[in-house]
Amino acid sequence: MSSLRRRSHNGEALRFGDGVTRVAYPGVLIESMDFEELAAWLAIRNSRALHPCPQCLVGKDDLYRLSRTFPERTTESMSRALTRAPCNSKTQRDEYLKQYGLHDFQYFLWEFVHSDPYKAAGYDCLHFFDGGIWGRHMWIVIKEHLQTHGLASKFNHHMEQYPRWRNLKHLRSPTKIDYSEGQTFLDILKCALPCLVQLLPANSCLVRLVRVMQKIRTMLGLEVTTGTRLHHLQKMIREYEKTCNDISERHGKSLNFLKQHFLSHAIQNFKSKGTSRNMNTRVGEGFQQEVSEMYEKTNGKNAEHQISILDENEETMARLDMQVELWRRS
Repeated sequence: MSSLRRRSHNGEALRFGDGVTRVAYPGVLIESMDFEELAAWLAIRNSRALHPCPQCLVGKDDLYRLSRTFPERTTESMSRALTRAPCNSKTQRDEYLKQYGLHDFQYFLWEFVHSDPYKAAGYDCLHFFDGGIWGRHMWIVIKEHLQTHGLASKFNHHMEQYPRWRNLKHLRSPTKIDYSEGQTFLDILKCALPCLVQLLPANSCLVRLVRVMQKIRTMLGLEVTTGTRLHHLQKMIREYEKTCNDISERHGKSLNFLKQHFLSHAIQNFKSKGTSRNMNTRVGEGFQQEVSEMYEKTNGKNAEHQISILDENEETMARLDMQVELWRRS
């Protein structure tokens, strides 16, 4: 991307799709990926670091505090920290940089204009909410509670009886699912409330948790965002934080994990980047797995060209199979 660095400062005349020539300044405005990929892309330390968040300097012991604000992680502050890091020894330098969640690395986007890599990190519902807060954490708490109290079979029966609806996936025995993708967990969340409310005591914190998470997920998924809606979302996040405190006290659930904290950045991300549709990784998620499998078949050198050849070969074989099948039926 070195050729884009100069253009980000000086711009370059381009003919756009509407036929008008304008001066364009290339930059990175939105980064949509999971936290492992974000850590590698931003050259920051992973989710177990002292300050793991890609957008602020929250401490690892304060990740559950959704209502608090912490110093922002910016290009200026991070480049300043790298400059001020002591050079006496590698150990001292690493210990200093750990206070900022940084590796000893001069990040290339620091030299770009209109490209703050930390502000560009987007809120992806698939990884952070559906398959994150809900699928990997809160659903596990509910599932274990149902199994411990002998209510899992009744819950599964209620889920099977849930009315059919277009684009609503029905899962058999969801409490027996140990691992799945984010869409499956989202389907469970959509149906869970009426199936759960009959089994638990009145005003159960687990029922309140499912309800507030359904409301938050609905707001996160809207394709049109207004100031009023974001204000309601802020209230819901406060309600969610309060409910999570009850969950932590009654069920011993630790809330110190990065995806829990990153929900506090969702509103600001929506204000700066638009709706979640602009930060969504659902599109092409399956294709990424396909490309990853193809990459394993290469030698790692000039992989793009090798992947293109593999893709052409597979497409050719698929078309041949289709023609043979049509010939057999004729």
